[in-house]
Formats: sequence, structure tokens, C-alpha cells
Amino acid sequence: MTATEFEENVRGEVAETDTGVIIDLSGVTYLSSAGLRSMLLIAKMLNKLGSAFVLCSVPNTILEIIKIAGFDRIINVVETHADAIAKVGKK
Repeated sequence: MTATEFEENVRGEVAETDTGVIIDLSGVTYLSSAGLRSMLLIAKMLNKLGSAFVLCSVPNTILEIIKIAGFDRIINVVETHADAIAKVGKK
């Protein structure tokens, strides 16, 4: 999936939620700068709406990219899907 496709799909979910969005990255093997940008835009959009944006099941290689970019300070990153559900429920 491209960053544009990802962003379009998630924007559709954002329009339909009042609680938040959970993205499971367990199957992701590559994250481009365009993908990081899409995640940042979505996080900002959800933040304005008062909703949570949570990444879960992030492979170590992808987590390293997220941390190097400093996005782990902007976007909630948790280990499991259950943790993500709990995080969304707290928002």
C-alpha cells in the first residue's frame, strides 16, 4: 500500500469515528518518508478532533524509524492490539 492509499483509507475511518484510530503495523516491512508524513498528518487531524491515533504491533525495524524521526513522542505507539484498544478508550 502506498502512503497516499494509506492516508485516504485512514481519512475515511477518521470521518466515521469519534473515539480514535488504531493501526496495526505487524505486516509492514518498509516505511517511507511519505508514510511517516501521512501518519503525522493523520495524528494531527485526530488530535484536533480530540481522538486518539495509536500504532500497535510495530516491527522493530519500523519502530526504529519511528523513533529516529521522533514520531514516538507525537504518536502513541504500543506493543499489542489490546494495549491500543485500552489507549483509545482513555482518550
